[in-house]
Amino acid sequence: MDMETTLASSEKLIFEFTTNGFIENPQSSIAIATVGGMGLMFVTIMLGAPILISMIALIGGICLVYGFKVGKVTYALHSEVITLLTRRFIPYAIRKKEGHKSFVWKDIKSFKHDFDKTRTRV
Repeated sequence: MDMETTLASSEKLIFEFTTNGFIENPQSSIAIATVGGMGLMFVTIMLGAPILISMIALIGGICLVYGFKVGKVTYALHSEVITLLTRRFIPYAIRKKEGHKSFVWKDIKSFKHDFDKTRTRV
């Protein structure tokens, strides 16, 4: 057990929230999925496959990339620490299926998960 895990487990749990979401940057994940799916689709078209097989390759490529880049994310707020537990739907390797990060509150200057393009600045 490392120091962060020990610290997080000794703190009082304030709130825990689990959701499905992107493990990495959503914009790059969507771009990689689109390029991967279209690449598979164009390869099947060049091989002379029927259009149905090409569409299955497109959707299959996109779903495969999303399987690697999307997972269950659990946020746990403790009195001194925020912990983030991620579990990928399709792991790169069996031992890399789960990820764990801890952040001490005093080290966080600001937190912004995503951005809002419609937000106006005054």
